[in-house]
Amino acid sequence: MAPSIKLINRQKSANSLLFFLISLLSYSNFTEANPKIVPIDGVNYSVSSTLIDNLKTLQGRKVTLTLNSGKDITGIIKEISDHLLHIEKLERKEFYDSLVHTKDISAVETRFREMKR
Repeated sequence: MAPSIKLINRQKSANSLLFFLISLLSYSNFTEANPKIVPIDGVNYSVSSTLIDNLKTLQGRKVTLTLNSGKDITGIIKEISDHLLHIEKLERKEFYDSLVHTKDISAVETRFREMKR
């Protein structure tokens, strides 16, 4: 067989393999279920309740607190009383906890939705 024919046959094989791989990848992406954004069970705010009552429903969940000073604290609510909030596993300070006076909290953020496939 001439060298040019061998080269053409190799190129055809390479092109066929490439086409097969691209088709396989396209098929796997096409057949996956479309992701949906769904609410997380048990997470909600009640504007008719106090801030402390809302925080109590989030115990054990990750939250970001914005303090009156403008500083943000992100961590997991471990315990809450009428005046103090214990936040554990602080973001970027996983070995630290924080005790925050509830009157110093101006806003609370937490994750309400997640993506399901």
